[in-house]
Amino acid sequence: MSTLRPRHAIAFHWFNEEGTRYKQYAGIRQTYDGPVSMATDMMVWNITKDEITERMAVSTDDAWDVPGPNPGLNPDNKVPPQLTDAMKAGVWDTTDAERATVEAFNKKYGLK
Repeated sequence: MSTLRPRHAIAFHWFNEEGTRYKQYAGIRQTYDGPVSMATDMMVWNITKDEITERMAVSTDDAWDVPGPNPGLNPDNKVPPQLTDAMKAGVWDTTDAERATVEAFNKKYGLK
């Protein structure tokens, strides 16, 4: 986050619960002082040119169990990929981010 300096950072794909939330937030604040959301299920962001608004969606808990009125559509394999060359060029390579941690774990437990 401190490297990319987004308009609004979102911490996601982690266990956002009482035992981890505050340590994660403190870690982020060591290097990043911009707007940040600690994402959780049903959190929604409305993004416009002028502002980013965070809110919580309201939905029936069992909505995924309710069949829709029409059958689902199959993907159209004739549609080309939607990523442009500019989008691909902007991908930040993070493949090495956890290498040292994974290697230490593998060594400690005799894994390959």
